[in-house]
Amino acid sequence: MTRGIIRNLDQLGRVTFPKEARKMLRMEEGTPVEIYVENGGFCVKPVKNYCACCGEAEDKKELVELNGMLLCKECIKDFSKKIG
Repeated sequence: MTRGIIRNLDQLGRVTFPKEARKMLRMEEGTPVEIYVENGGFCVKPVKNYCACCGEAEDKKELVELNGMLLCKECIKDFSKKIG
């Protein structure tokens, strides 16, 4: 069994991912990630398409491209109500 890099959690429960791994996965600062528990451990995956407003992933909501941004229909409805 091979072991990966060992990292410690900080006081807030955060952990940093190795620069090389982030680069391989094209994960830059601000990249949204999905975190879930599976088989007794955490799984972390970058979310490819997500709403620029609420951050929900494409597989959970239908997204619409508007002026180069992806937005979910719920956020578009909220914006429409606010601008009336």
